[in-house]
Amino acid sequence: CGIVSFTPSIRFGLIRSVQQGRGLWAKVIHTNNAFDPYYILNIYAPANAGERHAFLRDTMLSLTQSAELSSPLEQSIVLGDFNYSYERNDSSFGKAPVSWRDFLAEHFVNVM
Repeated sequence: CGIVSFTPSIRFGLIRSVQQGRGLWAKVIHTNNAFDPYYILNIYAPANAGERHAFLRDTMLSLTQSAELSSPLEQSIVLGDFNYSYERNDSSFGKAPVSWRDFLAEHFVNVM
């Protein structure tokens, strides 16, 4: 997975790559300080349900158990390919672990 800026005044500072590059935690900075820095977590979760559950659980734990990562959660955006749907309820498509969904509900707003 990756994050790209096509604007020269927007820079990214990689804080951490998680789960063998399936997740990137980056700080977004404007070179002229036009806005306060914020953070992006871009993930590409595995399609396999068991691997996806482990990936999302481990990603959540790494974010909540690291002082470096947990402090900016309120100024963060989570995006990417989660490989599950909030909209569909059929079990064939799969869901995310309850702990992951609770984590998102506590710290983020779904804007889809």
